[in-house]
Amino acid sequence: MGIVYTYVIPICIISLCIFSCTTARDAEQLFSQCLAHYEKRELEKAASCFEKARAHNDFKTRSILMLARVHYFENKFADARALLEDIIDDEPSHAGARYWLARALALDPDKKALEERDKKAIEHLKKALEIDPHHIRARSLLALLYEKHNMHREALYEYLAALEEEETLVAARANLSILYRRLGLAERARSELERAIAISKAASIPSKSIIAIKEQLSEQ
Repeated sequence: MGIVYTYVIPICIISLCIFSCTTARDAEQLFSQCLAHYEKRELEKAASCFEKARAHNDFKTRSILMLARVHYFENKFADARALLEDIIDDEPSHAGARYWLARALALDPDKKALEERDKKAIEHLKKALEIDPHHIRARSLLALLYEKHNMHREALYEYLAALEEEETLVAARANLSILYRRLGLAERARSELERAIAISKAASIPSKSIIAIKEQLSEQ
């Protein structure tokens, strides 16, 4: 008759497993609640919620990123930048953090050191695109910054690359149209605006602002 081995699992191990599963489930539920507050633009509640959620390791980076986004929409740009820089210090290849840091740098209305912030924003966007070449929002913002600083060739490249990735980007087409006009390419400008308006109507996107741009260009 063979020997029967009996294994006894200590009760503390079982309790630990149950506790871990419960904690993970609670953390996931908490993070979902935070996202719900954010999507409803309940920014104060979202900030408080993400502060709690960041204590859970599985949701730490995501919670810090979302907390930075909350601060961005609260116009607390310096606070947002500090959080995003912490993420990048820990995870240099985090394209999303670099994109939002660029936004917090470039769209801060404070005029102090604006040019230096723009330079940093451009560098972060370029790095984000090295990490993720399909990050359309990063590419579109990079195009805008290039255009702002009269780097027209670079802006044109980024607009066209973004539209090659996603041809229904209405705002990018409108911006490209304006750039074409600045470059003296009136026919291309009109063509891009017509396409932007057509896409807007097909997708039921308000097109008043685009039509206004078209009328302004026609007057020039």
